[in-house]
Amino acid sequence: MALDLFDTFPEARARLEQADEVLGFELTKLMFDVSGSNDAAEKLRATEVTQPALYVHSMAAWAVAAPKLTPSAVAGHSLGEYSALAAAGAISFADGLRLVRLRGEQMAAAGSAQPGTMAALLGAEDGQVEALCAAVSTPISVVVPANYNSPGQVVISGHEDAVARAIAQAAEFGARKAVGLAVGGAFHSPLMEAARAGLASALAGVAIESPICPVYLNITADRRSRRDPRAPARPTDGTGSLGADPVGDADGGPVALCRSWKRKRAGGLGQAHIGAHDGNAHTGHGGRTNGVSSRLIGCLRRSVLRRYDLSITLCTAVIYNGASIL
Repeated sequence: MALDLFDTFPEARARLEQADEVLGFELTKLMFDVSGSNDAAEKLRATEVTQPALYVHSMAAWAVAAPKLTPSAVAGHSLGEYSALAAAGAISFADGLRLVRLRGEQMAAAGSAQPGTMAALLGAEDGQVEALCAAVSTPISVVVPANYNSPGQVVISGHEDAVARAIAQAAEFGARKAVGLAVGGAFHSPLMEAARAGLASALAGVAIESPICPVYLNITADRRSRRDPRAPARPTDGTGSLGADPVGDADGGPVALCRSWKRKRAGGLGQAHIGAHDGNAHTGHGGRTNGVSSRLIGCLRRSVLRRYDLSITLCTAVIYNGASIL
């Protein structure tokens, strides 16, 4: 993972080496492992390692592209919002990495304390998925919509037995297919409340700068162009008016991905590429621009294909003059 970037681009090499220094351990040793050993694979799959690895991989790729283009806007899916904020200069690379590492640790702890899982529902409308979750949830076993990825694709999240009930009854609520996901917890659900609380103080202490371009937010799909110095840091996200998405909002809110892309298109930005979401990647790449993308995308594709079924690509959509670049 990211080994091709390391070997090919000095800018990526510097960013990856910086990551090891910031973290105080050799994350790149786990990322670069090509032995195929089960031990290395399991370590990389642990969410407290996967999350910083995804972030670092994104930012190493961005270090290559950034000198050659200026984005019109950025957006990230879930964890990728940290990459988006760092790419836009709203937070530093080092601060983002520390937060992502803590985010992974907190989410792993929350997942151990309250085991849960996720599933993707295909073919059902948003309202049908919401009705299904309400129908199968109980006061002690809940499942909620977690990611509105696109029309007809919604990811649900919650207690394992509640998700199992939702999968079993999905067809009755209009779903063509229901697929359980191999994840480390019930992300973007109320089961992550402990993780959200654990991140609040760390997020409140991070310096937020005005971004170099608009940032589209996960949960609200709002467009943010500057840091409002009058806005207090909110405990739901800790970043004032910009609003990074650590694990969901105060109620374990879902990622409004589809609504976010609609707002980008309405704003004249055209189609946008979406990258990885906490280890469950929606992969794909944009076209070539300014000679940046050809070699870079080749490196990314090799990383996507080789790593232990952990489909990794950019966590951030970088939109340039109306076209998706990365």
